[in-house]
Amino acid sequence: MTRFRLFLGMAIMLGACSPVKKMQNDSKPIVPVTTAVPTDSVRTDAFMEDLMAKNPLFFDEILKNRKEWNVQVIYTQVDRGANGIPALKNYYFNVNPARYFYPASTVKFPVSLLALQRLNELKDKGINKNTTMI
Repeated sequence: MTRFRLFLGMAIMLGACSPVKKMQNDSKPIVPVTTAVPTDSVRTDAFMEDLMAKNPLFFDEILKNRKEWNVQVIYTQVDRGANGIPALKNYYFNVNPARYFYPASTVKFPVSLLALQRLNELKDKGINKNTTMI
């Protein structure tokens, strides 16, 4: 079940990525770039590439169209040691720091899916996708 959630989460994030949008002249980037980065500088870890290649049903089109679709993924693995302190390890797919994209959709969509999953788990009469949550 954990692998399924990982793949579902990645598929959702990948599907929610939007194309690069140009910023207006008076806008400032949210994350300033302190050094010049070549526009063709792309980072992809073998772990992410292999994971996607092993699941062509979900990721084949993404692998084929990564440049045109500007799909960028940073997956952070969180491991907690015996003392409970988290250790973070990042894995990258097609990440180019010179190309900005808007990640807000990648948060809203998975959260809405988790809310729908929770509603399904409750299975109480009268609670459905249209019920107001307060």
